[in-house]
Amino acid sequence: MHLPVMDLHCDTIYQLYLHPQSTLAQNNYQLDLVKMKKANYLLQNFAVFIDKNEFTQPYQTALAMIHLFKKELQKNQQTIKQVYRYEDIVNNQKENKISALLTLEGGEIIERKLENLQHLAQLGAKMLTLTWNYPNQIGFPNSIYWDANHKQLNHSQAGLTPFGIEVVEEMNRLKMIIDVSHGSDQLILDVLSHSKSPIVASHSNARSICNHPRNLSDDLLKKIANTNGLIGLNFYEQFLRENKNQYSLKGALIAHLKYMINLIGTEHIAFGSDFDGIPVHPDLKDATVFIELAETLQQAGFKASTIEKLFYQNALNFYRENL
Repeated sequence: MHLPVMDLHCDTIYQLYLHPQSTLAQNNYQLDLVKMKKANYLLQNFAVFIDKNEFTQPYQTALAMIHLFKKELQKNQQTIKQVYRYEDIVNNQKENKISALLTLEGGEIIERKLENLQHLAQLGAKMLTLTWNYPNQIGFPNSIYWDANHKQLNHSQAGLTPFGIEVVEEMNRLKMIIDVSHGSDQLILDVLSHSKSPIVASHSNARSICNHPRNLSDDLLKKIANTNGLIGLNFYEQFLRENKNQYSLKGALIAHLKYMINLIGTEHIAFGSDFDGIPVHPDLKDATVFIELAETLQQAGFKASTIEKLFYQNALNFYRENL
């Protein structure tokens, strides 16, 4: 069972930016073109990720990362191509090319200027994760970290700011997809109140299976699904299981999938691995894990039609309606 793969989130561009000697074609990270081809990737969301503690000029740094992204695609144009609308994905499929969708992670990137958001949209950014792990001008995350070691300071109960509401409305106008992963529960509720378009949580899991604030409550899972939204399952161990005795890592992933399917059905769940933004774990080590994952799910009792939805059909259907 060698299915096409669509993945809603990775941080590979960030790694390539930090390590200029590395390339998208082949590297020592969790995702590169060699691994993607082996695993039959149809589409990858490539996030431009900005940590405000690392970069003092978020917008200019984001532009530099986008330049790098486009340069890497140009160097590998026979294999991978940026997509701007659903039809581009279809055309790439016909030409046997992987589709690359540009996304943004962290609202700090726009530096409180809607014109910056508009310019990034013109460059092909199709999705924005409103917050990362710090409060910003748009709103508040579910976990606030205060030092370089990610020591957790507190969980945030605050949501969108007034400017954040403007951003949501502008993103709707620009047909940019709103991503609420990392957002506080209240931020997600606020986005649901103000957005006229379906939303995604590109790399978030079920809090009922792993009680971490980065994961989504049952109520939020249902509400996102009710917008015809999409939730991408994250491969990070801390979001999959609370302790190692509870599940194997793949067992934890299966537990999240079964729970979410039981709660919201099969139509609104995909994968958002977070490769190159998470530590390597031997059970879910890199992009090639998808080669065996379909069979693992089949052995766990998932129907073939459900596995196809999780691997690519749900994401493809979402992009058909929202790109």
